[in-house]
Amino acid sequence: MNDGGRRDKESPVEQPERQRMDQVRTPEWDREEEQFLRRRMANLEHQQRQHQHPGNYPPYDGMPPVPPVYGTPPQRKSKFLSLLLSFIFPGSGHFYLGLMQRGLLIMMLLALDIVAIVYFSATDARINVPLIVLLALMLPVIYFFNLFDALQSTERVNQQAVYGLGAGNVKQGPWLGLLLLFGGVVLLLFTVDPAWLRWFFSNAGSYAGAAVLIGGGIFLLIKESRKRR
Repeated sequence: MNDGGRRDKESPVEQPERQRMDQVRTPEWDREEEQFLRRRMANLEHQQRQHQHPGNYPPYDGMPPVPPVYGTPPQRKSKFLSLLLSFIFPGSGHFYLGLMQRGLLIMMLLALDIVAIVYFSATDARINVPLIVLLALMLPVIYFFNLFDALQSTERVNQQAVYGLGAGNVKQGPWLGLLLLFGGVVLLLFTVDPAWLRWFFSNAGSYAGAAVLIGGGIFLLIKESRKRR
């Protein structure tokens, strides 16, 4: 319907208002109104295309689309399974997580502790009683450390797998090499069994255990103080 037909249907009250608006309208106004309507129609068409094909258009103007994700998401390690393996055999839970170095470290600690208990019990159990008790108390410490460390390591491995780092990026340190070196020296001494070693454990075995505990405590205090700095 043309503009003249609409004007014929207007009421006497609306006709003066229409005449006043026609007098106020300018060519600039008409151009701005036309540009506004074009922008509005283009926006509506863009929204309609976005609704029909959401994967082909970015969510906002000027922003690139989200890149596609290739491959499958990393499989999370089970805390229950790592805890169960560590409960059955200490160190095996770390093997499940891919932390071979830490698992071997725990196994070596446990094996050296048991070997030391057997050795001191066979040589002179009466003199080495305090040292044997200390070594026996280390067994549950190593065992429960193995359980709690398996749980914490599972969480770290799962978090790093999300960023594609893998289990090998969990900090492990040179402790396995040092422990293997120490274990080899201890087994060599136990096999050769020199006279000075028997004399040392007979006269200063308990003092050696106390010295080891004191040295370990000092090492932990120094390490903690450096962290706080």
